[in-house]
Amino acid sequence: MAYLFAFDLDATVLPDYRVLEPRLQGAVSRARAAGHRCMIATARPLPCAKWVWDALELDTPICLQNGARLMHPGDPTYPEAETVISAEAVESALTAVFSRWPDAHVFLEYGDQLWVTRMPQGGYFGVLAEDCDTHLFSADCIPHIPAARIGVFLSDLDALQACADHFAPDTGLHIIPQPKFADGPRCLIYPRAADKWHAVARVAGEMGIPRENIVTFGDAWNDFTMLREAGQGYALLGSAAADQPDIPHTTRLRCAEGGVADIIDLLTQASAHT
Repeated sequence: MAYLFAFDLDATVLPDYRVLEPRLQGAVSRARAAGHRCMIATARPLPCAKWVWDALELDTPICLQNGARLMHPGDPTYPEAETVISAEAVESALTAVFSRWPDAHVFLEYGDQLWVTRMPQGGYFGVLAEDCDTHLFSADCIPHIPAARIGVFLSDLDALQACADHFAPDTGLHIIPQPKFADGPRCLIYPRAADKWHAVARVAGEMGIPRENIVTFGDAWNDFTMLREAGQGYALLGSAAADQPDIPHTTRLRCAEGGVADIIDLLTQASAHT
């Protein structure tokens, strides 16, 4: 029976924002030659993830923006799935943010678009701004668009907690306060129904691959569900996911050492003898 190998990108198979771990291409090629399937499950939007899909010569759908979007870059007939925060809810949320924290830096992601209140300089969001269709906006001119993700950067931890508390009662939203993000405290707001696991499970179902043959890889909070729910979930050695006691497996190697490629090769080789 074929495996579906589903992996996150940043700090899972990308040791740096634009660097693909070099062992992965060979491992993916060997797995595909043996009849297994491989897919990407990332927080990135398509313009920042497509180069990895191309480099690995994948032929599978891609899970984007933490499951808010599932599409197939090579098949326009594939039925795309999208889960977003409505334009009305976006406007309401940002009006509340700017009324309380007028100096907050905010970004919105929708499809291939990135909307920001100031242009990022370097880092993860610098990559997004370079690769996406990026627009500036202000508190006085909030774009009337839905969003796969809203990010609110705040000045201090008290403001971060207050922001998270403000949105917590909304049962349609998933709120992630991140006090130690590299660019400062930020609050991420997602549609609650968006999840990498749902996207991976759908693709596996379309391929006729049972849950026990789904193998997932990740490093951070947005990977926890797919690591717990898959037949085999692997946290990257040294990552936050590896500290979760209910995630069943940890790779033998770190991201930059080829942790994902190592496990894909092990399982591919073992499957040849069963």
